[in-house]
Amino acid sequence: MPPVERYRFHSVQKPEEQNLVRIPQAVKGVLLVQGVQAVGNFLVFAIPGQVMVAMLVMGAWNYFIHCLTHLNKFL
Repeated sequence: MPPVERYRFHSVQKPEEQNLVRIPQAVKGVLLVQGVQAVGNFLVFAIPGQVMVAMLVMGAWNYFIHCLTHLNKFL
């Protein structure tokens, strides 16, 4: 085994098993998430004086969506 292979997180997959989601599905998913984030930003930042709360909410949202994309094969 080459020295780098023992540090690999994921096993090497066949090319037909790697990209299970088609490009149009991925684009729809990205646009949906971006739309939800845009609406959320508008709603949270519309309240005066809540910038820190808005930053915390949107940071947490981005973190959990990012984690979800790694756990869900569709995303």
